[in-house]
Amino acid sequence: MKDWERGVKILADEGKLRGVMLIATGLHAAGIKRGGDRLPGRRGREAHPDLLLLPLHFRAFLLARNPSLKSKLPSFSEWKNQTLFQAAQEIALRADQIASQFTAYLRTGGFPRSIRDEVEHGRVKQDVYRLYRDAFVGDLARIGRRESLLRELVQWIINRRENPFDWSHAARETQLGTHPTVREYVEDAEAAFLWYVLYKAKNLGESLRAPRSSKRVYFADPFAFHSLRSWVFGYDNAWQATEQFLADPNNLGYLVESIVAAHLRRKFGDKIFYWRNGQEIDFVIFREEKRQALIEVKYQAQINPDNAKALAQQGGGVLLTKDRLAYAPEKNVLAIPVHYFLALLEV
Repeated sequence: MKDWERGVKILADEGKLRGVMLIATGLHAAGIKRGGDRLPGRRGREAHPDLLLLPLHFRAFLLARNPSLKSKLPSFSEWKNQTLFQAAQEIALRADQIASQFTAYLRTGGFPRSIRDEVEHGRVKQDVYRLYRDAFVGDLARIGRRESLLRELVQWIINRRENPFDWSHAARETQLGTHPTVREYVEDAEAAFLWYVLYKAKNLGESLRAPRSSKRVYFADPFAFHSLRSWVFGYDNAWQATEQFLADPNNLGYLVESIVAAHLRRKFGDKIFYWRNGQEIDFVIFREEKRQALIEVKYQAQINPDNAKALAQQGGGVLLTKDRLAYAPEKNVLAIPVHYFLALLEV
């Protein structure tokens, strides 16, 4: 329903919604979000009036696939490396279970139908890739975005991987034409929960983004990535394309970093940035105007001291690894396997 929020506004202003709970829902995620944003002061007194039914994060996925772990899987509420290290040591006893489920999550993401297919058939069928692709593309088409331009933009972003870019850069290398158009497409796709956009921090002491800084785009779910990748590159067998993609360590590292970014964004909101100024740190997290944590992702077989050098110089942080667990209290640097960290993180 086009401009549905106008009717709600009129009813609210006339006092006809007193004592009424109104629920707006539907398939058009971007339209619902935008409509809600246009109703300031008319959405009740709740601090968080939006109920987001997002794909399962990894901890929820793990517990859904292994219900017996529910009473055995700790979490951490206080973000201290020592606390996190102790929790990681506890779940290391179930390392094989968690690692195998993370491998499955890399393929299916948190969508119910992709998860069910993998459980029942050992693979995700082609129609499920098409189902979610059509949902994302259709959502953006309903607000006037052209499918051909969206396809080109998605392909361009996938080819760039995690490298930062600015709007004008994307405009020059695609058919979108101008940087305002690129920005609209990227931000509309973010509103439709296709991906998250992260900005560079102004500095490591303030929760502000650098003016006109380059952006990084991270897909909101691994299966969303796979379904759109199979679409833009025209793969007839999307499951096979997914398996081939994940067989490359560089591809795997890229997708893991994207999963971490999505989990942190869901946990901490938009006060997450990256840092680059001679040194590079993947994620800088702020909470209540104070820096909460620094996180670097190194999903690789070998870890060396240089991988944590920037973290150590900035007072410590978390190094997310493929399989190494270690804590250096003198540097306040914790190395923890990604799947342990995500299993402990309550989103």
